[in-house]
Amino acid sequence: EGDVDFYLPQGRWTHLLSNDVAEGSRWHRQQHGFDSLPLYVRPNTLLALGSNDQKPDYVYNQQPQFHLFELEEGAVAESAITDLSGKTVFTLSAVRNGNTIILTSKGDAPGWTLCLRNIQQIAGFSQGTSAIQASGIVLTPEAGCKEFVITL
Repeated sequence: EGDVDFYLPQGRWTHLLSNDVAEGSRWHRQQHGFDSLPLYVRPNTLLALGSNDQKPDYVYNQQPQFHLFELEEGAVAESAITDLSGKTVFTLSAVRNGNTIILTSKGDAPGWTLCLRNIQQIAGFSQGTSAIQASGIVLTPEAGCKEFVITL
């Protein structure tokens, strides 16, 4: 029981929770319980996740966690965070040129972090600290940093 059939469109897809990668253009069958979902993210996605899992209404731009999925050469990924009224208070964009990813932020989001999904090693980065986690390298920029350069 718990078998789930789902279709993934063309491309490579990363499971949001397990980090498993699946190829698209086909149907998949997996087993899921009440605490899991076939929730996949496409390449070139910069996904913002909130820091509060206790309630739906909180200050969204406090310590948000961004996840960057397989940013391809020449691609641009953007993400925006709004306040409770729907006004954009923070944006983050990522651009890849060769082995360099440049992140640019605008607005206020104290304590934001970036996880490079399924990447376990980088050559370098500017203005911050890093930590290796199962899902990928997590980078924390220095306070007030508006541009962050990553060398893959």
